[in-house]
Amino acid sequence: SFSLAGHNFVKPEGDSLSTSSLPTGFFDILYDGDVKVYAKRSKSIQQKTESGHNRKIFKEKNRYYIYKELTYFPVNNKSSVFKVFADRRALIKKEMARNNISFKGNRELAISQSARFYDESKTVE
Repeated sequence: SFSLAGHNFVKPEGDSLSTSSLPTGFFDILYDGDVKVYAKRSKSIQQKTESGHNRKIFKEKNRYYIYKELTYFPVNNKSSVFKVFADRRALIKKEMARNNISFKGNRELAISQSARFYDESKTVE
C-alpha cells in the first residue's frame, strides 16, 4: 500500500472465499469499515490531429467497488449502490437526504457515505 496526494492506495489480497474478482492493481480506498469502498483509477492518452498539429488528450476513468460479505460489487450509480445495501435502503436514503448528499453532485462521496451509513446502522440494531 502507499499514500499519494491525500489518497490511500491498497492492493487487495486475493480472497479464496470471495465470490467475485477484482481487476489487478492498486485501488484508492474511499471508505474502510466493515464494508469497504474502492475506486480503480485509470488514465489513457488519446492523440488527435487537428490542422496538422498533434494533441494529446488525457481521459480519466474511475470504477467503483463495494466489498461486502466476501463479495466485490461493481457499483456505478445510485441504483447499483442501493442494490448492494437493499436491506437498509430506506435508512440510507433518509440519511443521504438529511445530509444533503447527492449522487449527481459527488458520486465518490455518495458511495462512501452510503457505506458509512450502512455500517453505522448495523450498530443501532
